[in-house]
Amino acid sequence: RFYEKNGYIIIKKCVPPADIDRYIDRMKTICESPRSDFLLITVMRDVALSKEEKSKADMSTVMKINDWQDDPVLFEYCQNEKIVAIVKDLIG
Repeated sequence: RFYEKNGYIIIKKCVPPADIDRYIDRMKTICESPRSDFLLITVMRDVALSKEEKSKADMSTVMKINDWQDDPVLFEYCQNEKIVAIVKDLIG
Protein backbone atom coordinates (compact mmCIF):
# COMPACT_ATOMS: atom_id res chain seq x y z
CA ARG A 1 0.00 0.00 0.00
CA PHE A 2 2.83 2.39 0.84
CA TYR A 3 4.43 1.79 -2.57
CA GLU A 4 1.14 2.37 -4.38
CA LYS A 5 0.52 5.59 -2.47
CA ASN A 6 4.07 7.05 -2.52
CA GLY A 7 5.73 5.45 -5.54
CA TYR A 8 8.71 4.09 -3.61
CA ILE A 9 9.52 1.72 -0.77
CA ILE A 10 12.50 1.37 1.54
CA ILE A 11 13.46 -2.09 2.72
CA LYS A 12 16.37 -1.92 5.12
CA LYS A 13 19.08 -4.58 5.27
CA CYS A 14 17.90 -6.20 2.05
CA VAL A 15 21.36 -6.07 0.46
CA PRO A 16 24.42 -6.94 2.57
CA PRO A 17 26.55 -3.90 3.55
CA ALA A 18 29.62 -5.36 1.81
CA ASP A 19 27.70 -5.48 -1.48
CA ILE A 20 26.42 -1.92 -1.02
CA ASP A 21 30.01 -0.77 -0.38
CA ARG A 22 31.10 -2.49 -3.59
CA TYR A 23 28.37 -0.77 -5.63
CA ILE A 24 29.20 2.62 -4.12
CA ASP A 25 32.89 2.12 -4.82
CA ARG A 26 32.08 1.22 -8.42
CA MET A 27 29.86 4.29 -8.81
CA LYS A 28 32.66 6.48 -7.47
CA THR A 29 35.12 4.86 -9.88
CA ILE A 30 32.82 5.51 -12.82
CA CYS A 31 32.10 9.10 -11.80
CA GLU A 32 35.71 9.97 -11.07
CA SER A 33 37.28 8.29 -14.12
CA PRO A 34 37.89 9.85 -17.52
CA ARG A 35 34.96 9.42 -19.90
CA SER A 36 37.12 7.21 -22.13
CA ASP A 37 37.29 4.53 -19.41
CA PHE A 38 33.52 3.96 -19.54
CA LEU A 39 32.33 4.81 -23.05
CA LEU A 40 28.90 3.20 -22.67
CA ILE A 41 28.01 4.99 -19.41
CA THR A 42 26.94 8.64 -19.30
CA VAL A 43 27.48 10.59 -16.07
CA MET A 44 25.10 13.55 -15.85
CA ARG A 45 26.30 16.43 -13.65
CA ASP A 46 24.62 19.55 -12.31
CA VAL A 47 26.09 22.29 -14.49
CA ALA A 48 25.75 24.97 -11.80
CA LEU A 49 27.59 22.85 -9.24
CA SER A 50 30.23 21.80 -11.76
CA LYS A 51 31.11 25.45 -12.43
CA GLU A 52 31.82 26.11 -8.76
CA GLU A 53 35.16 25.30 -7.17
CA LYS A 54 34.28 21.63 -7.12
CA SER A 55 36.30 19.24 -9.25
CA LYS A 56 34.53 17.65 -12.22
CA ALA A 57 35.31 14.34 -10.55
CA ASP A 58 33.47 15.39 -7.37
CA MET A 59 30.58 12.99 -6.66
CA SER A 60 28.40 15.81 -5.27
CA THR A 61 27.89 17.19 -8.79
CA VAL A 62 26.48 13.91 -10.17
CA MET A 63 22.73 14.04 -10.79
CA LYS A 64 22.28 10.67 -12.49
CA ILE A 65 24.07 7.97 -14.42
CA ASN A 66 22.66 6.59 -17.67
CA ASP A 67 23.30 3.12 -19.08
CA TRP A 68 24.81 1.81 -15.84
CA GLN A 69 23.18 -1.56 -16.60
CA ASP A 70 26.01 -2.19 -19.07
CA ASP A 71 28.46 -2.31 -16.17
CA PRO A 72 28.81 -5.89 -14.85
CA VAL A 73 29.34 -4.83 -11.21
CA LEU A 74 26.36 -2.48 -11.06
CA PHE A 75 24.11 -4.88 -12.95
CA GLU A 76 24.66 -7.46 -10.22
CA TYR A 77 22.37 -5.30 -8.06
CA CYS A 78 19.50 -5.94 -10.48
CA GLN A 79 20.14 -9.65 -10.32
CA ASN A 80 20.15 -9.85 -6.52
CA GLU A 81 17.60 -12.53 -5.56
CA LYS A 82 16.09 -10.46 -2.75
CA ILE A 83 15.70 -7.41 -5.00
CA VAL A 84 14.13 -9.50 -7.77
CA ALA A 85 11.66 -11.05 -5.30
CA ILE A 86 10.60 -7.62 -4.03
CA VAL A 87 10.14 -6.27 -7.55
CA LYS A 88 8.05 -9.33 -8.47
CA ASP A 89 5.84 -8.70 -5.44
CA LEU A 90 5.41 -5.05 -6.41
CA ILE A 91 4.81 -5.31 -10.14
CA GLY A 92 4.04 -8.99 -10.72
